[in-house]
Amino acid sequence: MALPGNVKEVVMSAATVIALFIPLTAGAAQAESHRLIAQEFSLVGAGDLQSAIWADKLPQLQASRSALQRAAPSAHLKSIAQVWTATFAGNGRSYVVSAINDGCESSSAAENALICPVRVAEVVGGKVQVVADTTLPISSVRGNAGYDASSNANSQYMTIASFDPVSRAISFTDVSAGQRTALSFRVNLQ
Repeated sequence: MALPGNVKEVVMSAATVIALFIPLTAGAAQAESHRLIAQEFSLVGAGDLQSAIWADKLPQLQASRSALQRAAPSAHLKSIAQVWTATFAGNGRSYVVSAINDGCESSSAAENALICPVRVAEVVGGKVQVVADTTLPISSVRGNAGYDASSNANSQYMTIASFDPVSRAISFTDVSAGQRTALSFRVNLQ
């Protein structure tokens, strides 16, 4: 079908402009947000990502778990630790946020809130390097066996991590009783 000259020019100009923007938007990195998911990891053996992040604390975690098992031998406790974690991946590297349920502080004023040790690790080529080590407020509801996978069913209490690839920063949002509040804590990555 033949188009009149000026219509053809408009269509070609529009196509050219669209073609120019496709590479810009296709390559633009988008910010991501993920809930910190409660999970368990084994304190026995090696090779687990969480074990690598918390490697210096493993002897203490194992000793605490053994002492707890001795105190309640009929409980048959597994040799595990519990974390809340989120992962952001891209460009051949990953950033893992890991808050461990060990040494957390709680307050009767803030239901379902804990202040826990948190680490942010960079994983490149299978090598794990901790790039931030601090504490962070974690909102979560106890599950069937502590802060385990059953805690993830509750969406009224959770912590959300957001990674902005442009500013190369991870920020956090607290959700308590369904209300979102941005936390002032931020991890700036290199």
